Amino acid sequence: MPRIPSDTPYADTGAINAIQVPRGASPAEAAYPGQQLQEFGNALTGVGSTLVQIAVDEQNTVNEIAVMNAMNKARATALDLEWNQETGYQSLKGDSALTRPDGISLPDEYGQKLQTSIGEIAAGLGNDRQRQGFNLRAEAMVSEFKGRTATYMSHEFKAHTLSVADGTIKIAANEAQRYWNNEKKVYTNLNQVKAAVMSAGKIHGWSASEKIARMQIATSNVHASVIEAALQAGNASYASRYLAKYSNDITADDALKATGQIDKVMDVQQALSATNWATQQLTPRFQPTDFDRMVNITFKTESGGRQFDKAGNVMTSSAGAIGIAQVMPTTGPEAAKLAGLEWDQKRFKDDADYNAALGRAYLKDQLRIFHNNVPMAWAAYNAGAGRVKTAMKMADIAGNKEAWLSFMPDETKAYVQKNMRAYATGSGAPQAPSEMEMVNVAVERLGPNARPELVRLTRQTAEHQYGLIDKAQKDRDESAVMTAMRELEQNGGRFSSLSIATRSAIPPKEIDNLMSYGSRLAKGDDTTNPALYLKLTDERSLKALTDAQFYRLRGELSQSDFQHFARERQKEISGKGSDKPDDLNTSAIKQVLDDRLRMLGRDPTPKDGSAESQLIGAMHKTVRDSILNAQTVTGKKMTDAEVEKHIDGLFSKSVSFRNTFLGMDIGGLKSMGLMGMAPGDIPTNVRDQLKKDFAARGIDSPADTDLLGAYWKLKLSQR
Repeated sequence: MPRIPSDTPYADTGAINAIQVPRGASPAEAAYPGQQLQEFGNALTGVGSTLVQIAVDEQNTVNEIAVMNAMNKARATALDLEWNQETGYQSLKGDSALTRPDGISLPDEYGQKLQTSIGEIAAGLGNDRQRQGFNLRAEAMVSEFKGRTATYMSHEFKAHTLSVADGTIKIAANEAQRYWNNEKKVYTNLNQVKAAVMSAGKIHGWSASEKIARMQIATSNVHASVIEAALQAGNASYASRYLAKYSNDITADDALKATGQIDKVMDVQQALSATNWATQQLTPRFQPTDFDRMVNITFKTESGGRQFDKAGNVMTSSAGAIGIAQVMPTTGPEAAKLAGLEWDQKRFKDDADYNAALGRAYLKDQLRIFHNNVPMAWAAYNAGAGRVKTAMKMADIAGNKEAWLSFMPDETKAYVQKNMRAYATGSGAPQAPSEMEMVNVAVERLGPNARPELVRLTRQTAEHQYGLIDKAQKDRDESAVMTAMRELEQNGGRFSSLSIATRSAIPPKEIDNLMSYGSRLAKGDDTTNPALYLKLTDERSLKALTDAQFYRLRGELSQSDFQHFARERQKEISGKGSDKPDDLNTSAIKQVLDDRLRMLGRDPTPKDGSAESQLIGAMHKTVRDSILNAQTVTGKKMTDAEVEKHIDGLFSKSVSFRNTFLGMDIGGLKSMGLMGMAPGDIPTNVRDQLKKDFAARGIDSPADTDLLGAYWKLKLSQR
């Protein structure tokens, strides 16, 4: 910056030494130069004064400009000290604005920085007058700057104080919620909340009543969070007691909300409790143990499962045994003790549950005595433990311990043999309870005056629980059937050779099916149910089956068809096919075959289990088997076009045979499309021969669709 001069504005450059008057002048003329000189002198004096004033004005202007420039620099410094994003005091928040290094206040710290900068600016000015003018103006600016800094610090103090108070309230509330079951910690946190509210009140200038109102809201929030935490922990009773204890410190809104939450949680707990109780009561019927089955078989053999006869009289044997369990009166007190009940002769006769409890306890004790030997326990129940022990000794003496039963009375022999047959076939399982029965048992547990909302919730809970139990039972049943089927495959189809554990797990309704499956295995009957075959061609249905559900279908599929669908199922589950000849282009087969069936006027998706489903299923099997055979020859999987060509070839094939009536040739030939044939279209002589072929394979009564499938296969092999 150009330096403004600091000496006097201007200096003299010379002086007037003399004014010469021309010689020979008249007096007037002689006087003229003097007059001129005087006038010139006066004029010169005026000019000098004007020039001095101009110089002074110019210097003042220079000084003013210098001061203004210096003030601009000072203002720029002040703006930077205030608003710089990294170093300005406006960038300092909270504690950073309140607690400064060296312990000086924010206004003093930044005021000193500004003052130092102003001093440096003043030192660069050209003269004292400039410095004096600048300092005078800068002093006012520094005062204003420090005032703004003080205002900012006051604002940050309030904001920081309120932030600390708000943070204290939140932390204390969270701490109280975390230690909801520690009232000492909750009390400490409540006091911290109250102190924080008071601190905020001072900053805001709240009145005393406003502070009290705010304090109640804050403490109520803490209490509400404690109640919520207790409910989340599943302790509704604690939450209820806490609400009652601190009800005066909780606002009406929070109390109403907490009450609703507690009621809902307690309803859920009551509903669960009632449902669990119902489940426990019905578990022997949901999941009967082997001993449960033993008890039921025993009662069925003893009394037909009845406490009273048709006339309403208590069931009494010729020997004097009483009720459903047919316990002798002399054995009753002992059985009652084993059951943990007081002996009550009247209940022994009139209460079926009491009588059954005694019989159950007595049978269980016989199992204990004879080390869980089921036949011996039953023999002891019928004839007494003493007789069984005697029979065991006699068998030992005879040299055959296993023959102990032969030394028992005939009645006991028949009793044990009958019960063991039932036990071996999985009998004795009680009828499973229905969903409605479970719901009713759970609702009754609530008592007669249960609130409608609680009853509704209990019904929903019981229904949900029943669904879970039912699904689990079905899964167990399917697993049990799968295990039995595998054992039958391994032992050649001998149902009687199944292990006791396997037979006892079989659902009663599946026993006949498994025995039939075993018989088929033993005879070598390896046929497929065409209706099931058709159903399994639906990839979605096949994929949806569990392993156990799929394995159960083995009883209705030949070994080769079962393996085929096992591969198809795995392909659907994994989403990965192959180009191997044993892999079918199933989507193309289904689409083309469905189209051709519609062209024949047939529904490709007939009603499940109908005669038409059997026929369409047989057709699907014939087509797929034909394609698999063709792929085996070519060594590759068919493309869509090849599938269509192959199926069209099958549908274009026709057969010719002589017309017959009652086995007699009536002349002429009949020709028809092979795939359009029905079982009745098979020539009689061919049908008879096919039946003989099936019989040779152990299949005495082949279904019509089995015969048709065999006929199709025969004709296709002749191409």
